[in-house]
Amino acid sequence: PDLRAAEDRIFMEQIEEKGYVSKYNPRAAVIWDVPENRKKVFNRFCSYSYHDLKARRTADWHMPVLKMYAAALFFILLGFLVSPLFILPVLVGFIFRVIRKIIANRDEPYFKALYVPAYFLLTGFLIFTVDIAMFAGWARYTSEHLKGRSREMA
Repeated sequence: PDLRAAEDRIFMEQIEEKGYVSKYNPRAAVIWDVPENRKKVFNRFCSYSYHDLKARRTADWHMPVLKMYAAALFFILLGFLVSPLFILPVLVGFIFRVIRKIIANRDEPYFKALYVPAYFLLTGFLIFTVDIAMFAGWARYTSEHLKGRSREMA
């Protein structure tokens, strides 16, 4: 299929499957433009989500995030029905997710130190934006897929 995302991972997997060996080159550089505003971040990741699904790559991104949000919703529901303390694991889990993201990307020029509160909040906001974009891309893909199936049945 014509893909806007996932094609690089598919290519690398095919190289590995054929037995080729890849090597690390410290002088190699990848240029990836960071979108300049929230709407462009959302649209980019919505597109990535849509094309990942088109490539049948739900295990890479969609299913882990879906499981995480399903668990969060369960704890939030318990928080409303049983005790507000059940919401605490959701908050702590998200905080650890932000910390992991910052630590994993600490060498990137656009990532800042963990101890800067504004940066910590911005990173959390971006993670949440990307998650919502993933669900929006999933909804778009599902909607188009269902429309195509209904046309086939007609």
